[in-house]
Amino acid sequence: ASISVPSCPKPGDTEVQLGWLNDVLHLQNVINEDTKVTEVRVTDLEGNRGFSGGISKLWLTYSSEDAVAPASLILKMTNLRVDSFREAMFYVYYAEAFAQYIPEVLYAFADEATSTSVFLMRDFKENTVGIDCNFLLGNQVWGIPDNAFDTVTPPAPLEVVREMFLTAAEWNAKYWNDQSLMDHFWMKNVPWYKGEYRERWEHSLEFAKTGWNKCKSKIASGECSVKLDKKFVEMMDLSFQKTSWEGLQAHLQSPDVPFTICHGDFHASNMYWCKDAPHLKFFDW
Repeated sequence: ASISVPSCPKPGDTEVQLGWLNDVLHLQNVINEDTKVTEVRVTDLEGNRGFSGGISKLWLTYSSEDAVAPASLILKMTNLRVDSFREAMFYVYYAEAFAQYIPEVLYAFADEATSTSVFLMRDFKENTVGIDCNFLLGNQVWGIPDNAFDTVTPPAPLEVVREMFLTAAEWNAKYWNDQSLMDHFWMKNVPWYKGEYRERWEHSLEFAKTGWNKCKSKIASGECSVKLDKKFVEMMDLSFQKTSWEGLQAHLQSPDVPFTICHGDFHASNMYWCKDAPHLKFFDW
């Protein structure tokens, strides 16, 4: 999916250059050579509540009718100063292998140095009957929209959960103990397997430990009314006491500890249930 095209939009931009978009659509054979995008209308993605990346919907106007031309596309760009370039890197390296699980990716760009990422995807909901998986499991935070089930009969929640984990198991099994994963230093945990980023890891551990100690202090002073079970507190304290970089390295290097590729944010709001099989699409890798 990665192609070299100038003038791709970057985080903070308010417009999408027609030249870039036409180049992408022509190179990926999305539209025929005689058809060109003449206007792009950028809107917020209705219902989007993501925090790690800015998602927009591109409404397209063409110079001529094209039976296969999409009416809209999805553009996602990481917000400035957010370390989430990995999702675009995932699409660069794994979009083809994971094609059945993800929306079709037309363009992907990532720069680790600036934490910038840009990727353009088909709006698969345009031609797919289905529903967001969080609606099928309750959507406890915002509630279920009144018209959520107008186009699809909801499957049983247990069926949905079963399909989620069986699907994840497919790609987990495919890359189980696959040493080629270690070639991708951009993957979140690969540096730790290679003994790198110790300072960053230890800083994160100290940050968590400080937060835990503040929590206990507020409870002890009565500032916070939460009550924690004594055994839970002892377990947390012991966990922090025994956690170390040396212990982590011994664990990761053990031949008895497997590794594989995993979704980076595996929950129902990042999944879509399609009426027709295969039923699941996954977002926000």
